[in-house]
Amino acid sequence: MSITQIEAAALIVKHQKDAYGWDTTVKEIFSNP
Repeated sequence: MSITQIEAAALIVKHQKDAYGWDTTVKEIFSNP
């Protein structure tokens, strides 16, 4: 594997946090694995 799910999620969080906010992004990611 070149990238893990955790690393991918971290990149998504980093990107989405800027637009939507940490709380919403984290909830969506961990609610929809």
